Amino acid sequence: MSESSRTFWIGRDKAVLRCAVLLMACSALVWLVYEFWRFFAQPEKLFGRAVVTGGIDLKLLQGLVQGWFSGIPIYSMSRYAVYPPASHLIAWPLVGWLGYAASSLLWTAVTLLSLAILVRLFVRESGCSPRAKRAGGLIWLPPYCFWWHWSNRTLPRLSSG
Repeated sequence: MSESSRTFWIGRDKAVLRCAVLLMACSALVWLVYEFWRFFAQPEKLFGRAVVTGGIDLKLLQGLVQGWFSGIPIYSMSRYAVYPPASHLIAWPLVGWLGYAASSLLWTAVTLLSLAILVRLFVRESGCSPRAKRAGGLIWLPPYCFWWHWSNRTLPRLSSG
């Protein structure tokens, strides 16, 4: 980095960080509101364009879990039955015993609780000053992939294989 670049950033670094955090928080808020609307309102169109409703994977998972526990041979009947039987056992408390509406609310609550725990863990382990910790915890909110997975209620794969 050149000397002129260093002198340019002296005193501006905190302002840039604040702007970046504010931009991330705003983008997360807009995306979160959109995904909640898309999931709970189940719209068909947005500004004249078709909208894919959220919860597709949750619906599939719920059907597979309930089918598996009912004794239906889901692995020979559905091309979507790709999770091993242990996954159905793990998913049952969230989707196996409730209807779709109640399962989606429970899934939302568990997801938001998990997000809060991740933010708290990130803040605690970052070692930043108190104000930076509060702002730095927002880093978990904006990633597109997180909200896409939330809105589609995909079951995250916890293994690397």
